[in-house]
Amino acid sequence: MQWLPDDELMVIFENQSGSNCVDKSARIIGGRANFKEEELFFILGNSETGSVPFSWFNTSVGCIKSDFSKLGFTDYGYVIVIGEHKVASRDVILYIKRSKILEELSALSQELGLYG
Repeated sequence: MQWLPDDELMVIFENQSGSNCVDKSARIIGGRANFKEEELFFILGNSETGSVPFSWFNTSVGCIKSDFSKLGFTDYGYVIVIGEHKVASRDVILYIKRSKILEELSALSQELGLYG
């Protein structure tokens, strides 16, 4: 499991009220690569979790390659580092939230008998 650097984690969890309030749901504080399932697992600052498949990431941007064995986090949870490749965490968080919403809608549709 990889985590944000300690000093960055402290800033996220110390600023909980007032004008310095940090939106923990907008930060990725840790994660790991699951090579068997070919996905990255993430933990958000508000303790939500989610996974994103390796294939979702551009595995090669120009001459920069994603190296999932070198996963890291920086910029107070706003940036995911995958080897030399850097990704905005907001895109990953949107993917995770979208996936959860679609799962909930699918379950609700089945419960209401809207499909099959």
